[in-house]
Amino acid sequence: VAVGARHSAVVSDKGQVLVWGSADLGQLGLGCTSDRELHEWGYDPCTGGSFAYSSHPKVVSSLWGARVSAARVCCMSFGTAILTSSGDVWCWGNNTSGQCGVGQKHPSNELTFVDSDMNRTAMQVIRRPEKVLFDPPDRIQSLSCGGYHVAAVNERSQVFTWGLGVFGRLGHGDQKDRHQPQLVPRLQDQITQQVACGEAFSVSLSSAFRLTLTGCGSDGHFAPSAFVALPVGPLAAHASRASPAALSHSDIHLDAVVTAQLHQVKFPFDASLPPSIGGPVQSSVVLIDRGLWEGEWLKLETINFDFRVEFSNFSGVFPESIGNMKLMFPMDGKWTKEDCEGKLCFVDVSTRTSATSQSEILTEIYKMSAEAKEGRAKAVVAVLPKGVKIFECEDEPPASIRRFPFGIMSYDHGQVLRDHLSKLIESMVKEAQDSGNFTECMQAMQQWVEMEEFGTGRKYYHNKVTQQNRWAPPQYELPTEACIVKVAQDPFFERLKALVDAKPRGVIVSQQSWRPDVEMLDLPADFDTVAVQVPIAMVSYDMGQEIREIMHCNSEVHASLSIQASGTLLSWGNGTYGQLGLDELENKSRSLHKSKRNDLSRAFHRFVESPSCVAHMHGFEMKAVACGGRHAVVVLDNGEMFSWGAKEGLGAPVEDNRGDPVFVEHLEGMVKVSNAFCGGEHTFALASMPFKSLLPDFAVL
Repeated sequence: VAVGARHSAVVSDKGQVLVWGSADLGQLGLGCTSDRELHEWGYDPCTGGSFAYSSHPKVVSSLWGARVSAARVCCMSFGTAILTSSGDVWCWGNNTSGQCGVGQKHPSNELTFVDSDMNRTAMQVIRRPEKVLFDPPDRIQSLSCGGYHVAAVNERSQVFTWGLGVFGRLGHGDQKDRHQPQLVPRLQDQITQQVACGEAFSVSLSSAFRLTLTGCGSDGHFAPSAFVALPVGPLAAHASRASPAALSHSDIHLDAVVTAQLHQVKFPFDASLPPSIGGPVQSSVVLIDRGLWEGEWLKLETINFDFRVEFSNFSGVFPESIGNMKLMFPMDGKWTKEDCEGKLCFVDVSTRTSATSQSEILTEIYKMSAEAKEGRAKAVVAVLPKGVKIFECEDEPPASIRRFPFGIMSYDHGQVLRDHLSKLIESMVKEAQDSGNFTECMQAMQQWVEMEEFGTGRKYYHNKVTQQNRWAPPQYELPTEACIVKVAQDPFFERLKALVDAKPRGVIVSQQSWRPDVEMLDLPADFDTVAVQVPIAMVSYDMGQEIREIMHCNSEVHASLSIQASGTLLSWGNGTYGQLGLDELENKSRSLHKSKRNDLSRAFHRFVESPSCVAHMHGFEMKAVACGGRHAVVVLDNGEMFSWGAKEGLGAPVEDNRGDPVFVEHLEGMVKVSNAFCGGEHTFALASMPFKSLLPDFAVL
């Protein structure tokens, strides 16, 4: 069963297509509307004229007469498409933007006017079913219709789209209409299991790599670990190379693309340094870091975390790196200018102001930077208040700090840095107490005592030896050094190319902490002939940390890459209501959304023109996806369901639209979902009870 804006269609068990509803744009496929045996006529209150319709189901006789047996039917807003049992696609209805996929010059195209008195209402329609031709010819295994576009998956698991291209819903990297099926470039070499179309967006469910780690350590064999990895470059080519393999140090047997010992290659974080590749690369699966992106970064010698810093554009000529700096980061936010001498100073904006506007925050940052500069600080990094997104410091600062290097850091990264430095201090103090070996700095800290000012009760700190007083707590000499690195150009692909040229068995790319979520990467053209022989997979930062921990704790670790049927969720098109599920991602996807203003409604629309990874669902085993008018849902293998987009169709207690997947918790423990279907603003879940029941299967609205 399928439903359009004003018509419906079903497929019978004999393969017949039955339709009913409005026929004004040929969406019923019954031919000319002047045929009164097939069409009825009614008054149209919108135009004051009349329109054709069918009030009860009728067989599309042209299909049945041509012995076309339908297996599935889909409806666009004003069009219909079927997938036959032989793998062909037939379409009819509104073809103004190419929705029928037969080309602009097809002889069946007919010009009609929605309102005969208005030339601007001219529409191009096809009133009888026409076969859609694909290049190259191939059987189609699945089909889905959006409001004004269609997507199909062929037997080679490639995705074709056609129809209206506004907001990039076709996934071709632009907003052009396509009047005939065209292969989606980014999915050309992937293995797509399913594609679903919403009103103005699309979602696909594709295969991924499954990374399995086995091996041994001092305690013998460790328990195998498995991770879902996003393909970087082609995946389909590797599927044919998979062969049965017995994994080392385990009883696991699977069809593996590659299995070899895991070896880590570390690149310098400074992009100006050339990559140095050593070790047994050719016989190993190699683990590498994604590396740093363009911009300024803070690196500490005591933590493998990349702290993103945005420095002022007026900080003068920024050197390639500022290194070997001591840090000043007051844990309670209180400090004096005397604490800043020769240090990279971190200051918490929220301790000085509760403002959240960019201009007010910058004003306070200017004041703190001036104080630190007076105290002879090397540079200042201000940690933004919670909820304030990092921004570019483009405004011209006061003359007193115009050449002084100052910048900002996000609240989240500031918290990570604060927690790390707190642990360093605790560890340093505990070690000194246990050993009785107090450093000069710690001895100096013990000279300070907290006191209260007579009459006011205000706390201050008094040095018992020097008799010095201060209002802010004394600062520990932090046991770490930092450097600030400016990366002018992303060196990742250059380094990856150098590594691939060394011909390893496979490559695992771990995202960095500043961009922890996985992302779709398009390999440069010179990878085409080489990379297909070397499987490249990407894991999130958290997964990468877990893999490094396994390697650290065990003497021998083997990695195997196999194909997981469904592990990658991709989306593209209109994302104004969050229906793409790409919000709140910490990777390059922040800049994937483009904006466009509707001149009539003055509303802004956010959209993505190419398939992008819904990284929130990375690592889940998914089996079905469905799209509504402005929302989408995905069903997991374990029977759970997630949804995102316009709040009306999410099935979750949310007060606003969601741009990231939310767990439909009301179904947890009650039913096990096997499939889902979406309408304009509602969702159906096909579910079964987890225990024996008189009603084993039912639908949940």
